[in-house]
Amino acid sequence: MKRMNGFFRTLIAVLLACALALPCAFAENADGTPREMDQYIYIVNQDAEQLSREETLKMVQEVKEAYYKNDAVGIELQSDIKFTQEEYEDTEGAKIKFPVLNVTVGDSTMRCIAQEIGEADEDGTWPLYIALHGGGGGPSEGNDSQWLMMAEYYSDSIGDGVYIACRGITDTWDLHFQPETYPLLDRLIEAMIYLYHVDPNQVYLLGFSAGGDGVYQLAPRLADRFAAVNMSSGHPNGVSLLNLANCPICLQVGVRDFYTDTALRSVRAAEFEKTLSEARDKYGFGYTHKVFVHVPEGHNFNDYESNLSTVLKDPAAYAEAANLPGFLDLFLDASVKCGMSDNIMELSYDPAGLDEAYDAAVTKIVTETLGLETETADTGAVAYVSQFTRDPAPAQLVWDLSTRAEKRQKNSFYWLSAAPEVNKGVITASYDAETNTITVGTDGEVNGDFDILFHPALVDVSRTVTIKTGNITREVWVNPSEEFLKASILETGDPELACVGKISYSLLVNPEKNVMTIGDLRALIASIQVDMIESLIDVDLTTAREKNGGNISLVGNLYALFQRTLKDMAQLGSEEGHSSKVEAMEGILDAFYGIDAENPKAEEEIEAAFAGMLTKMSEGIDTVEEVEKTDDFRVISFQVRAVLDTLLENQTIMDAAEATGSKMIDMITDFAAQLQDNAKEDGTIELRFSSEDPFAAFSAEVDKVSNAVLALDGPKQGALDMLNLVYKIMDNVRDSIAE
Repeated sequence: MKRMNGFFRTLIAVLLACALALPCAFAENADGTPREMDQYIYIVNQDAEQLSREETLKMVQEVKEAYYKNDAVGIELQSDIKFTQEEYEDTEGAKIKFPVLNVTVGDSTMRCIAQEIGEADEDGTWPLYIALHGGGGGPSEGNDSQWLMMAEYYSDSIGDGVYIACRGITDTWDLHFQPETYPLLDRLIEAMIYLYHVDPNQVYLLGFSAGGDGVYQLAPRLADRFAAVNMSSGHPNGVSLLNLANCPICLQVGVRDFYTDTALRSVRAAEFEKTLSEARDKYGFGYTHKVFVHVPEGHNFNDYESNLSTVLKDPAAYAEAANLPGFLDLFLDASVKCGMSDNIMELSYDPAGLDEAYDAAVTKIVTETLGLETETADTGAVAYVSQFTRDPAPAQLVWDLSTRAEKRQKNSFYWLSAAPEVNKGVITASYDAETNTITVGTDGEVNGDFDILFHPALVDVSRTVTIKTGNITREVWVNPSEEFLKASILETGDPELACVGKISYSLLVNPEKNVMTIGDLRALIASIQVDMIESLIDVDLTTAREKNGGNISLVGNLYALFQRTLKDMAQLGSEEGHSSKVEAMEGILDAFYGIDAENPKAEEEIEAAFAGMLTKMSEGIDTVEEVEKTDDFRVISFQVRAVLDTLLENQTIMDAAEATGSKMIDMITDFAAQLQDNAKEDGTIELRFSSEDPFAAFSAEVDKVSNAVLALDGPKQGALDMLNLVYKIMDNVRDSIAE
């Protein structure tokens, strides 16, 4: 029975190739020129089944639910997340004990203080607030003290949520963005999602001072993790925020928080008002942001609770004013006149309210000398970020590959993915729901290949997906893969980011490397389809009728299905404005009209219908190529498969296989000979397939059909002998193709 399965796989593969060749034919532009988009065949996940949108979303939901019940995932996460008790001695010598959540990845561990505040929502999920403390560049005791302060700093502003203060993993100035920090934060978020029911679309990052330095660096490299971020009193250290197109950011600084005459923390934050606004104008979307420059504050101000603070109305104007000669001297001179220090660092860190005269002087410099306007705004960091929810599948993306985390163990960025060594250039991508089209572009500097991922909440994979890049347009059929979906969730630990398939950018721009062209496929099919169908025509229908009690309803049902399919194809052409170009298709239909499937004398008419179909196909192939390809072809392909199902549901087909066995062997032998004739001197075949093993790909497509054959009664020994020979031939063909 196994050999029988293989024979019908071969038989059905050829039939499928014939049936699906027409839908893959060339389409044309409005001016009548061929569209490049249909020159190549793309089927993502050839081993998976085509699904409707509803079936796809149902599969996704079931896989997500299964992920949360996967004990192996829970055990692995729990091994990386452990609670310990730590003791801290405060400034008065009192011993304070507190629980610490330790996150470990490899040889690195990050310590966290976590607490649940308020109540989970009706689904039992929580928002997650991750906070980074100040300090850095000092002894452990000092950084520990800052960490304990951060454990309370934003907590009172959180109504409901999990609040986690992360301890920097070193005591250097960059303690929050060491290379090892990125996989640690990924792991922390994954554990919170799985073990503590955190909503992956409500993860927020906040940081003050050295923690603000951390937000600057972490946010653009982990942008797809966060719903929004807040940076207070940090320094960007030259970072690009280009990756924050879909991650809102609030930047907060005090107007006189310069730190040094080169660092100019307040000025650098203000410059991002222009930078982010220009990015939004350039790409036409996103880059939601706020820049609060507090007046007259320095390094410290109130961002830890909702409150109305005085801030600059136009931060970009302040950044421009900083280029004026003597800008810093304005603030230093005012400090000296008020009896304070002329040291720029002390000026930066002196709290507002320490000297009311100096506060008034700073306000005067800003509003009168520099001519800048102020306004009041709610500068609560938690209030700002909490208004946003992450979109895990945004319709537009900008990915600056130069801003990546070297040791991060995730390669994806929303619905794009690239290997870690691809670290230069910018990728832009967008999706149009109406046309189911993805448009991808690069700045010409991308130093490697990347993948486009098919996110089921974004792309309708039940329809043909069009992908455009530059002047190239391709069309792709995506069979949603449950296996790929599961692997996608395991990679990110975030079910909301999971995708059902991918296609490489290099395949789109250099298809000749690994796909079969329509021309190749048509030539191959043309060489075998006549023999194939003539063999089927030559079946002894009289014998078949006798074995079925004179009833040839199978044949009638078969032609009814073919008729409906061809009608749909002709109607499709008519709807697309090609009514004058589908005469050949109508002729194919005419060949079937008037057939009386119950008439015992229908044999000649049936044979004539087949012959007429072949003739019309041959005459009309150029016309068929001009029929616009749309998603209706997916429906047609399902109908073709229904025809094949009908073929396999009756013992008549078993007899037909035996009766036409010798001709089938001749046909397949000729096919193998053609492949051999095309072999180059080194033994390789000059055919390009989208799969390394086209026969395996075809077999996967028809598994469910061929399985039905296994339920039928077996044929005679002669047919089994024939099938063994067919298998040997197919093995020889497979071996002739270079691996």
